[in-house]
Amino acid sequence: MNQKTEKVFVEKEAGIAILTKENVLNYCKRTYPDELEQMEEYFKNNPSDLILDFENHFTNFEQSYLPILEKVITEGRIDNIAEKTVLSMFVYFQITVNYNYLNYIEKIFGENNWAKFEVFLSMKNAVSGPNSFIKLVLPILSSKWRLYKVSKYLFPLCDVPILQESGRILAPLCPDMLLDINLKNKVSDKDICEHKTHLPFYKYYLFKKRAIKQSSREIIFGEEELLRKWKSSRRYKKRLEKIKTFANKGYNSLLDSN
Repeated sequence: MNQKTEKVFVEKEAGIAILTKENVLNYCKRTYPDELEQMEEYFKNNPSDLILDFENHFTNFEQSYLPILEKVITEGRIDNIAEKTVLSMFVYFQITVNYNYLNYIEKIFGENNWAKFEVFLSMKNAVSGPNSFIKLVLPILSSKWRLYKVSKYLFPLCDVPILQESGRILAPLCPDMLLDINLKNKVSDKDICEHKTHLPFYKYYLFKKRAIKQSSREIIFGEEELLRKWKSSRRYKKRLEKIKTFANKGYNSLLDSN
């Protein structure tokens, strides 16, 4: 079915967290015990729940790498360490702010009796300092990169935009461009990126396998013929049945089953 894409890959209120008296005091008791009494006094005078809107941070994350991402897509090249660094930020943020990942992390936090707003606070703290943030992106930045720019629309865009497994990241930047990052192969800062126009069959097979396996809701195809080919494959049909089976159990059940 052909349709506009503005409503896909969107989780309503993904960046919204309710701060109840109970979860705020629980957080304060664990993290800032000296301020617990002050917070208890606050809630005596302000009994209503609070709302944390983290969406503006998601927007700021996106704006920080968008100009370089658009340049690379337009020119089909990654030419220097500055561009590689910014794209490393892109890869990291695409992993951490994806709604599937956020739902999973929220579940893990919940199992420890931690509230959703603590997920957002931990993300903000992780990227606030330049030293702490560079440690997060360094494993990506220091790895071997290959950028495949092909002549056909071979790469549908998945609701899990960064396909990672077995020490390798595959990231479709657009329907005719695939970024391949080998996390096991470390390089110097002078080794920026290899550029390829031919995609080996095994690499495309790996991409297709991961895209089908890791997607849970939507895949956007640039060409109808490619969609028909994928839909006719046994792997695609099995994944679709699995998604239907776990539809009433939520994404976390599907993720845990992989």
